[in-house]
Parts: sequence; C-alpha cells; structure tokens
Amino acid sequence: MSVGYILQSTDPIVTLPERLALQLTAPFSLSLRALPSKWPAAPIHLPWHAPVHQDEGNRWLRERVIDLLADPAIRSRRTKTVQKGS
Repeated sequence: MSVGYILQSTDPIVTLPERLALQLTAPFSLSLRALPSKWPAAPIHLPWHAPVHQDEGNRWLRERVIDLLADPAIRSRRTKTVQKGS
C-alpha cells in the first residue's frame, strides 16, 4: 500500500489493477480515472524460490497478494502451485 502514500504526497500518476486502485482511492484521497484505451488482460506471475514453498510466512504473503490482485472468479478456485522442474 506504500504506493498510496507516495501518490498522496507527490504529483505522479500510476497504472494499477482496478481492484487495488479502488482500495486506495478513499483512504488516500486519490482520484481514479479509466485508461483512455482498452488494454488486454495480462497474467500476473507470482514466482518464489522452492526452499520457501512450504514456509508459512511466505504462503501467507502469497495468499494476500492473490486476494488483492486476483479476479474474484479465479480467487475462488484453488491456486495451482508449480515448482520449477516439476
């Protein structure tokens, strides 16, 4: 959420996933504007190192990122984790 603090005190603009932008507008008194053109959906990749695959803290962080950025329809499905080399 540090982007909210940065935008609140400076003049730059930022392109964010809509779900995140909606969560930032009220708490940081920011304006939300649609992009002037339609952009295709892009996948968001969430890689991590194999040694932390089962780490509780790392798993918690991955789940928070997915909760924040994933489409609700996708979030409701179980996340398939793929390790390099499997």
